[in-house]
This record gives sequence, structure tokens and C-alpha cells, in this order.
Amino acid sequence: MIKTLAIEMKPSEDNNNILQELLSNFFMQKKPPVKINPKMREKEELIANLNQAKKELDIANTNFEFAQDEELVDYFIYKIKAAETRYQYLLKKAKEKNINVANLDMTHIWERKNKIE
Repeated sequence: MIKTLAIEMKPSEDNNNILQELLSNFFMQKKPPVKINPKMREKEELIANLNQAKKELDIANTNFEFAQDEELVDYFIYKIKAAETRYQYLLKKAKEKNINVANLDMTHIWERKNKIE
């Protein structure tokens, strides 16, 4: 047997606002904002950028290996140089901020078991 709960409310502006807020909170599942330490956020962003730069470098190297057209070879040489420069810059910044980069994924794209997304 299903029991229902009926609440009698007289229409008023306050009740309407409270009901709207309750429904909004229920359906939106509002969570309090998470406060992240700015230094921790910077560290996480730098590590994410380093991982992305490494992936870009691996992809550029792989594409270079399979490029057959002379113009594509030149293009991938440019991409490799740009990716290396970005990666080296990010490594330098990480070392300046004393961020341990030893745990980054340093295996080449061909040696990975999982696909790069």
C-alpha cells in the first residue's frame, strides 16, 4: 500500500519561493562549490598540459614516420619541433615550481596498451 503525504499550503509569495527553491535544489542537485588551493590547481593544470604536450609530440612523431608526401614530411617536422618546444617549456616550468614530473607517462604512443584519446 502506498501512502501519500499531503501538505496544505496557502498560496503566498514566500511559500512559492520556498517551493521553487526546494524543487530547484532537488532537481539540480546543487553542491557547494569546491574550493581548490590556487597552487594545487596550477600544479594540476601544468601536469595536464605536460601530458597533453607529450601526446601531441608522440602523435607528431608517429605521423612523421608514416608520411609519404614530401610536403607532409616538412609539415610534421614543423609539428615535432613545435611540440618539443612546448613540452620542454612546460618541463622547465614544472621544475621551477618543484613539481615532480617523474610520474608522468613517458612511454611512446606505440608502446601504450591503451589508446590515446
